[in-house]
Amino acid sequence: MGLGALLILISSYQLFFKASESSSGLKLGTLTSTLSVVKTKNALALDWRDASTGNDLTENQLIYTDSASSAEVLFTEGSALEIGENSLVKLKSADKEHSMDLSKGFIRAKLEGHRPLKVQMNGEDYLVTGNNADIQINLEDQKGEIGVLNGEIKVEKDGLSESLNPESALEISGESFKKKTIYFNAIKPLKSEVKYVLNSPTPVLFEWVPVEEAKVVISRKSTLEKPIIAQGVGTNSVNLSTGLYYFRIESEKGSSLLSSFKIVREVPPQLIRPLDGQEISVLEGEDQLLLQWRNPERLNYSLEWDDGELHSLQTGGESTIVEIIKGRPFKWRLKINSEKRPDAAWSEWQKIDVTFVPHPEIPSDLIPSGVEFQTYEKPNEKITLSWESDFPNEIEVRDPAGNVSSQKVKGNRFDYLGQLAGDYSWRVRAVDSHLRTSEWTEWATFKIEDLSDQKNVEGIQRVQLEKPDQRVTFNWEAKEGTESVFELAKDSGFKTVVKKVEVSKTEVQVSIPEVGAYYWRSRQYLPDGTFQISEPRRVIIEPTPAPQKPEKLPDLEVPLEEFPIKTTLLETFLNFLIPIAHADEVKGVVRLVLPVKEEAKSYIVKIYKDEKLSQLVYEEQLSGKDFVWRNAEAGVYYWQYAVIDFWDRTSLFSDPAKLTIKSEDVPAPVKPRLLSPIRAVEIEGPELVFRWRHSGPNINYQIEIAEKRNFKKILLQKESSINEVTFTDHKLASKLHFWRVRAFNKRREAILSNTGRFIIKPQLEKLIIADQFPAPWKKEWKNRSFLAWAPSMDSYTFEDGETGKIDGTAMMGAQLSGTIFKEKWVFNGELLRQTGEVFEGESYLFQRILFDAVKTLNTNHHHKLALGMAIGQSSGQAYDIGTDNVVTAESVSGPSYGPIFRNYLVINEKWEMQGKLLYLLGDIKQMEIGADLIRQQASYMLLGGVGYTSREYEINSGKQSSIKISLGIGKEF
Repeated sequence: MGLGALLILISSYQLFFKASESSSGLKLGTLTSTLSVVKTKNALALDWRDASTGNDLTENQLIYTDSASSAEVLFTEGSALEIGENSLVKLKSADKEHSMDLSKGFIRAKLEGHRPLKVQMNGEDYLVTGNNADIQINLEDQKGEIGVLNGEIKVEKDGLSESLNPESALEISGESFKKKTIYFNAIKPLKSEVKYVLNSPTPVLFEWVPVEEAKVVISRKSTLEKPIIAQGVGTNSVNLSTGLYYFRIESEKGSSLLSSFKIVREVPPQLIRPLDGQEISVLEGEDQLLLQWRNPERLNYSLEWDDGELHSLQTGGESTIVEIIKGRPFKWRLKINSEKRPDAAWSEWQKIDVTFVPHPEIPSDLIPSGVEFQTYEKPNEKITLSWESDFPNEIEVRDPAGNVSSQKVKGNRFDYLGQLAGDYSWRVRAVDSHLRTSEWTEWATFKIEDLSDQKNVEGIQRVQLEKPDQRVTFNWEAKEGTESVFELAKDSGFKTVVKKVEVSKTEVQVSIPEVGAYYWRSRQYLPDGTFQISEPRRVIIEPTPAPQKPEKLPDLEVPLEEFPIKTTLLETFLNFLIPIAHADEVKGVVRLVLPVKEEAKSYIVKIYKDEKLSQLVYEEQLSGKDFVWRNAEAGVYYWQYAVIDFWDRTSLFSDPAKLTIKSEDVPAPVKPRLLSPIRAVEIEGPELVFRWRHSGPNINYQIEIAEKRNFKKILLQKESSINEVTFTDHKLASKLHFWRVRAFNKRREAILSNTGRFIIKPQLEKLIIADQFPAPWKKEWKNRSFLAWAPSMDSYTFEDGETGKIDGTAMMGAQLSGTIFKEKWVFNGELLRQTGEVFEGESYLFQRILFDAVKTLNTNHHHKLALGMAIGQSSGQAYDIGTDNVVTAESVSGPSYGPIFRNYLVINEKWEMQGKLLYLLGDIKQMEIGADLIRQQASYMLLGGVGYTSREYEINSGKQSSIKISLGIGKEF
């Protein structure tokens, strides 16, 4: 927020108050190097932009770096600037002088020949000249210095002049300056050095000459505020955590120039895609996979991928394409490749499930084929063409005149209008979303016979139904403005009419009572009262042919899942309240999908242990194509299936195919290798960080800390899914301690690491203070959960013709809630269910599941104000009253969302209060306010609270108000 305000102020100042300065596009130099995100802004621009190597710099250009970035500038005349972290510089030109306005930061400059450099600091101009000299300039809060790294320079200001060399510097404070002696030269760390480390805190060696007694003043700010002080004779080592540091060597004889260095923890590169467990689709024939990662530092990387064989590649980009082979597993990882980063860490292996997208298959089952259609009118027949395909399709139709028409079709049917008598042919091919096409099908044929010149002849139609309840379409021609009556009868004399429908259009869809032969006709009633009757036409309704023996299933290999299948939401909730034992009696679960195209009412699946089909181990009639085989064992089986069509006719069973059930081999856990701390290293500070080497078979770890090597008394214990654990405010004694790591695989089999040792270094100053003044108690916010009885008194008002009111009590109310505390965020979840009886015996139900994330607005350890958003699902009952004063209830359910305000207040070590205010939108609008009082016991927490809720239901004018109390018990984790 502070950075944004600073940039806005600078932008406004430059735009409105410095408009008179030169704003031409004169090129002053070029950005030759950028580390991380460097921002630049042109003279009259309102926005800051990310800079990159090679960008031109013009008059009045602003350059900004934060604590993680830096930049290098080469002027057109050859001089150079190194702009360090936390700097803000404006480049200018004045006659033949290079000029810059330094608002804050750390600058190193190379003077080209005798060409001067004009530097403006605190509103004052300093003219710096020197022959190929290297200089250093820093400024923070109007205090800074100009020093010499190599050569000699002269600094002029307001007619005053000072000569400087590596043994002197100019100290600046506001508008004044004075010359001082530079006595020490800092050898280590190197100026602007970046130290990449695996462990933090890490020892940093400081060396200086002359080798004399001096102190090292170290700080995170260039003004050296809140310093760390270390004494030594020419050298000293200080344990420091990651970050940017400034330091100076000082004694009574003088000091060194201010210098800086940075400590950065080695972390694996940030991978983008594909990530572990992702399913990636690859087009068959292309066989290439794109790997991507982030590269903000523009480094070189080592890439490894394994598809049964290990491959490697050196690259400097942010992505690469690798060849993959169908049927092989694939995984990949990445690490930084740099001589300056020997400890660079590999990322975790990313195991990818690759699915090869096959070419679209040729459509099948073309209907009609070899069928003849008869018409007693001029040919204008609508023929429904259908086929089986899992893709969009392209259809071609060739009419009797030889004309070919083409059409793109999304579904599996197309209505074609035949306007010529004669032979037609048609074919189809599939087109997938990647515009790949299958081969064309063979030509299918149908014929339209024109019988319009024949009189009083029964036209015969044949209709085949896939399902008994399938509707049949009849259509005819009629003059405009007529009304029609459709008649369907068992006899040609229409004495037994089974369907009679009056319509104002020329088409009707009816369901036929049963299969058989029928006659149909239409009556057209003219506006003058007369009517005309069409010639009767015979239609034969019959089922489609009985299902044939289906094709053989493919040979499949599927995994055996060792754990039970997923439970329902209710079972999961009950298991949370009352945990169940691990279901060892379940041998295994196999999930299968029939890989067939036939659509049917149901399928019969049989699985046998032997190829002769004598040992049946599974039989099931399925309503769909997917099923679960429970209590299965690994091995080789044979399976087949039969089809039951919608007329309940069963086909023969298909020929048996091989089904291989393969059990997953779970490798044993691998012994973790401890990395740090080891060998009794001394550690100071309230934060302990433990690291060890990760191995693929290990999915979880448990770290244990004890005072003795036998670990009989565990002082600290924590579980982690990664190979690092941090303890804060551990309160361990200042002595030797032992630690080890227990690794688990998927089956929770465990193995212990070797034993590491570390020493808690005493904090002398803190001990003295503690002896004199006891440390104040500080609240430690831990994750918590509560289960509470939540009865309520409810009042429901509604208006439907007259005003009414329902009052009731929801005694059966329960609420389960949980809270996770982070440094600046709080995450909450709650499940509320209330039931009861209300006016005239109507039942009452309200339930809600709600999740919210709120961000704390203050930093008080004993008080958290937080604001955020909530989302969930609510359901309840809205009531109406009829004219007969009968009350009816209608269920309402839908998503809920809206803002939420939470307040957490610690009264003392035993008591605290938490409150909430929320407003939810959705099908049930809700406003709720509540407060809970919590009592902290030795191992659990007691809760009591009150709340008020107002709800409005969208489906009517009903409004509900509820007063709730809460009595519960909870625990911190």
